[in-house]
Amino acid sequence: MKDFEINENNMLEENKYEREIRKSNEFKEGVTDEFNATELKGISRRKFLTLVSASAAFTATACSDYHDKGEIVPYTKRPPEVLPGQANYYASTCSECKNSCGILVKTREGRPIKIDGNPDHDINKGKICAKGQASILNLYDPERIKHPQKNKRQITWREADTEIIAKLKKASSEGKEIVIFSKAVFSTALINLIEKMKSVYPTIKNYSYETFSEENRFAAWERCYGNSRLPGIRWNEAEIILTLESDFLGKEGNTVENISLFSSGKDIVKNSKVNRFYCAEAGTSLTGMNADYRIKIRPDLNYSFIMSLLNELVIKKKINNSILPATILSKIQKYDLKEFLTKSGCDAITIGYLVDDLIKFRSKSIVYAGDALPEEIHFLVNLLNEILGNEQLYNFDNYKIKPVLSSKEALEELILSMNNGTAGVVIHLDSNPVYSLPPDYGYREALKNAETVITLTESHNETSMVSEYVLPINHYLESWGDFKTRSSVVSLQQPVISPIFNTRQKEAVLLNWSDGNKNYKEDIYHSYLKESFKNDYYDKQNTPVDFKSYWFAALHDGVVNLSSVNSGKSKFVFSAFDSLREWESSNGQYLIIQDNHFLGDGNLCNNGWLQELPHPVSKITWDNYAAISSATAKWLDLENGSIIELKAGESKINVPVFIQFGMVDNVF
Repeated sequence: MKDFEINENNMLEENKYEREIRKSNEFKEGVTDEFNATELKGISRRKFLTLVSASAAFTATACSDYHDKGEIVPYTKRPPEVLPGQANYYASTCSECKNSCGILVKTREGRPIKIDGNPDHDINKGKICAKGQASILNLYDPERIKHPQKNKRQITWREADTEIIAKLKKASSEGKEIVIFSKAVFSTALINLIEKMKSVYPTIKNYSYETFSEENRFAAWERCYGNSRLPGIRWNEAEIILTLESDFLGKEGNTVENISLFSSGKDIVKNSKVNRFYCAEAGTSLTGMNADYRIKIRPDLNYSFIMSLLNELVIKKKINNSILPATILSKIQKYDLKEFLTKSGCDAITIGYLVDDLIKFRSKSIVYAGDALPEEIHFLVNLLNEILGNEQLYNFDNYKIKPVLSSKEALEELILSMNNGTAGVVIHLDSNPVYSLPPDYGYREALKNAETVITLTESHNETSMVSEYVLPINHYLESWGDFKTRSSVVSLQQPVISPIFNTRQKEAVLLNWSDGNKNYKEDIYHSYLKESFKNDYYDKQNTPVDFKSYWFAALHDGVVNLSSVNSGKSKFVFSAFDSLREWESSNGQYLIIQDNHFLGDGNLCNNGWLQELPHPVSKITWDNYAAISSATAKWLDLENGSIIELKAGESKINVPVFIQFGMVDNVF
């Protein structure tokens, strides 16, 4: 429309002009007027969008020569406990990540539609992360594999089982290695099942790998205290918190639990005083954004930072210096806090506040290092907490269970054995090592030398594309399972829907191979799980309740709380300090590899809901990028979106640049 000046004569002219337009308009009057959904009465925005979507789909089919091909399945035979229009809830366990949180699955007419946290679960207590809520989308993913395949050709399960069992027997009789490659395993029943398979096929070796894990934290704890009983942290009871390169509120550990505990310590309504939080980091994390004092520090300076704090507390302030051997004191004396401040450029006033708070709130403070930091830093952090007497903030009643992960040397030996042709069968148990292992390992090339490669997966991935057999497995909402990530809590998993496609539970596949391909039954693993649960948990609980009642009660609640024995903290092994490797800082560029808040190491990249969740700090979606400081960008003459090549050793990658404020210079 043309522009008009605001006066009475021109307004009359405008109205006349619009009337002429309407005469030639093919739509009825009022149809093209501006529409505001919020002005509708008696209908919610969500209901409106649902109706619009449904009507759009109906219109699309009405305008075509459409005949039902059977895609819409009528609900003709409903279970007696299901009432149309009434939702049912089932307790289960989310296995989308290694935290294994308890969940409640909302179903309507037998179909899962919503996932929330289980309020009866001792760890996540009714809360759930974005990964858990979005995992329901993977259940209905049309890209899921629907039938077993051999060399990209569809076969039956009976054909696959018969051929694979013959290959397993042949490899075992010839003394060739049978490899089971998995992610971290927290299921007691699955661990027992793999041991059972070893009794049938003695040459089986199990390898497990996680791109990001707490391996360094566990290793340091074992070095310090001689056991793997890594305690949780009572964040809610800490009055002073210092973290080093840790995003425990964003993506490290069980963030659902961490956020709940940490926020309760910040609750000014419930507490007369709140905790004070210091965060030392090189990047800009969600945790750092919530800190009272944020200290910018390069990761390679963390060693001298902790040693300088030890010098200030133990040597100068005389805090518990009598418990330390002379060898440790002599090494600590080499570091000085003032020299560190000069070298690092950290704010002296903030560090002064930190030292005063650590002294004032001894036994009520906690120092915590991030997963990515090396074992030496975790060792020093444990020592600092030991000197400050912070053990009462450790939760030994429900310590973390250490997963069995393969060492770098073990993985290298595996690849060497495949290259030498000594690996008969390689089974990828819901894992994708071709993608997740570093490229310089040469795993993809090594697979070509294995006689048989099998991948059990929900959807095609980098590993399945180079496998002879690809076997589709159930989504976790179609599966049975048990998970034990803490010493006193066992989470149970039960299917809330029958398998949508021609898939099987991965544990049931292994059990069938172990039993020699007898008549396969859908409840084969269900029966095995019940027997394993009875032997591992029920028989050790000394409960007067019969097993059937105990089992159904456990399924109803989704969780079993075991009687815990507080073993307490062992004595610190000070002699381990003698072999501690000292860290040297450098003035060069530093690269920090991080997992995505929602996509992990990339294994969840096919979930559209997670892809569209913005990074909590940068707000970037859908892309990988290199975050750098504004000073570094200026020095390298870069701007947002510039493509750079990052190279570490023999590996390199081209990524766009994002200028992130709050970062340390020369850190990528």
